[in-house]
Amino acid sequence: DAITAMRADPEKYISVCYYNMTCSRIAKSVLAGGNKCALDVRLVNRRRCMPTMEGKPGSRSVLMVNYEYTVSEVQEKTVTLECVMTKNRFTVTKLHVNQHMHWAQTRTCHSLQGSSVDGSIVLWDLESRLITPEFIYVAMTRARSLDEVYYVV
Repeated sequence: DAITAMRADPEKYISVCYYNMTCSRIAKSVLAGGNKCALDVRLVNRRRCMPTMEGKPGSRSVLMVNYEYTVSEVQEKTVTLECVMTKNRFTVTKLHVNQHMHWAQTRTCHSLQGSSVDGSIVLWDLESRLITPEFIYVAMTRARSLDEVYYVV
């Protein structure tokens, strides 16, 4: 039921998972094609890197961890990303995107620490023996309203 609701409106829900594998599985089943290197896909960077900054040949900037980026162009071996906050554009390899970036709609609890979520939150992996009360607390308190928190059993 959660997957069906998320497919109907992928921008409304943020899935909060314990495992990156769960994040990838959910994103691939919710988002069309499950492809990270596609126009307008929103991604979160999970590994700091120094890409080329668009409009400034030879200049380098930092692709920050846990920042959100939108895919604005796709080339044969590279992807151009636009930072959601600053609107700066960066060119990175498709390898970096596929290995070190995750869909913004599916996040681990740890990558959401310090963030607030305007939409609904769906909690996954709750049956894992690694889930602690602290995990659940951090995940639930990302929502602006507890009426927008759902869980999958």
